[in-house]
Amino acid sequence: MRYCSIFLKKRNRKKVFSRIYRTDRNSTTSSILATQGVSSKTVSTAVNSITKGMGTAGVNTTKSMVKIETAATTTSEVSIKTAEDKFKTKK
Repeated sequence: MRYCSIFLKKRNRKKVFSRIYRTDRNSTTSSILATQGVSSKTVSTAVNSITKGMGTAGVNTTKSMVKIETAATTTSEVSIKTAEDKFKTKK
């Protein structure tokens, strides 16, 4: 059951929301949704979507890291090549 903060008195607002949204450290998404009365089909859909999103985020992070590493390596190689060329011209 959800409460709208507009209809709650200020002194009760915090108490009600803390009761609704309180979770302990060992709770999972599925147990929280089940406690709130969500159907098992909706729970599995939500958990699958979250898992898929986390996987996509991980893949995107890895791709970004590879791109950054490639750019850093290229920059380092160019810097070393430039330094070598300057050193050769001074001799």
